[in-house]
Amino acid sequence: MCRRAGGAWAAPGARHRAGPSGIGRDRAEPPPHCPPGGPGLRLPAPSSARRRREQRGERRAAQARENKMKELMSNSTTNISQARKAVEQLKMEAYMDRMKVSKAAADLLAYCDAHIGEDPLIIPVPASENPFREKKLFCTIL
Repeated sequence: MCRRAGGAWAAPGARHRAGPSGIGRDRAEPPPHCPPGGPGLRLPAPSSARRRREQRGERRAAQARENKMKELMSNSTTNISQARKAVEQLKMEAYMDRMKVSKAAADLLAYCDAHIGEDPLIIPVPASENPFREKKLFCTIL
């Protein structure tokens, strides 16, 4: 493998050749036996620790995908059961006998007119029958 000695490209065991200006003749380009672009582009082989980290990351990603699928499936089953309940409720309401609003309002007014004498909010309760009235105490203090 090629290495950079003192800023210049050199083969293993080679010495740095610098000219009078301090810049080596071989500094501009690496020798022909080095890989193109120099040794900086060569990727190191993944270490076992790195492989384990990558495998853990892949496992976590797979577990996340699996959990998401379970969540989607549970959500879809929940949605299906909610939809079934709504359909059952609508079926029950569809078979109920209905009356027009105008007839219901007329019946309500007739009921109120018939029972107006019994309503304590319209006709107040006589004071003698009111259980919530204040009791008057006659005390004389001498």
